Amino acid sequence: MDNESLPVYTRSHWAKSEPRHGYPKRIHLLEHHLADVGACFKALLEQPTVRKRLARSGGMDDDLDTVAAARLCVFAALHDIGKVNIGFQARIWRPEDVPSGQRKPHRIGHTLDLAPVLNGDDNATAKWFFDALGWWWDATDSWDDCDGKTVSALLVAALSHHGLPLQLEGGRQPNPRVWRPFGELHPQQCVERIGRLVRQWFPEAFANGRALLPSAPAFQHMFLGLCTLADWIGSDERFFPYVDTPQDSYIKTARKQAKEAVSAIGLDIAEQRAALDALPPRLNFADLFNIPKHNAIQQAAHDAPLTEQLVIIESETGSGKTEAALWRFANMYEKGLVDGLYFAL
Repeated sequence: MDNESLPVYTRSHWAKSEPRHGYPKRIHLLEHHLADVGACFKALLEQPTVRKRLARSGGMDDDLDTVAAARLCVFAALHDIGKVNIGFQARIWRPEDVPSGQRKPHRIGHTLDLAPVLNGDDNATAKWFFDALGWWWDATDSWDDCDGKTVSALLVAALSHHGLPLQLEGGRQPNPRVWRPFGELHPQQCVERIGRLVRQWFPEAFANGRALLPSAPAFQHMFLGLCTLADWIGSDERFFPYVDTPQDSYIKTARKQAKEAVSAIGLDIAEQRAALDALPPRLNFADLFNIPKHNAIQQAAHDAPLTEQLVIIESETGSGKTEAALWRFANMYEKGLVDGLYFAL
């Protein structure tokens, strides 16, 4: 059987398949899904409130600079790099797809088998894995000021995007076999290609200079939350239909679809803000509610510092607590401190 007549999933690394179990009718290439999620993460960081809150979680007063933001996009794009392993890739293969004289690996995860590589227990794989990215050692040398610990922690955070922290110690035993060539699939070559692609997708990340990434746990926690959200958005086939043919320019499609997706689900409120900016200011209590005068409860809620994260209003029914909350929200929204409001009952 010649290479071109083999199913595409035996020749190219995949990330998504349909159906999810059994032998697939169609797949979405791994490099395309990584581009989708990296582009979604970038689209999220283009929302001013999101970006500023992430910066504050890292102890930065103002904002993330473009270099730091791009570096976070790189980590987000690498969230599923563990899927290059053969155990994951061959899980959807039919018996007739397996090369003669070989057998499918029994272990099929895409994060647990990566832990021994990251901590060095799988020394055979670790020797080539980080070199294959092409830029990893430069990143650990210059992207933080703690000998690469923050860089490594952010990669581990991205790999934990399913919600369970990746266990680096005491987890699975090394399994070098799943990282070796299998048929037409070559994990090392795939990692090398991904390493080159992310440099093309986010060139600002590799700029000279020391835009150091914060080491605060809160920063890593919020990064992981945004990475998880980016993966959810980037896995929505309404916006990111499956593409099973490698396309070096696919990132252009991913960026376009990411912007549309973030807007469609209501996270991009630029148009909303622009529409309100065109209206006369309505931060006065009387203008907002057509009520001549506010009461003491409402004044107290209004006067509390807008940087105060928790304000509790206790008063009897009908005393105007809802208006107090809405008045405070209007002031916070006008100053760009929040993007929305919800009622939890």
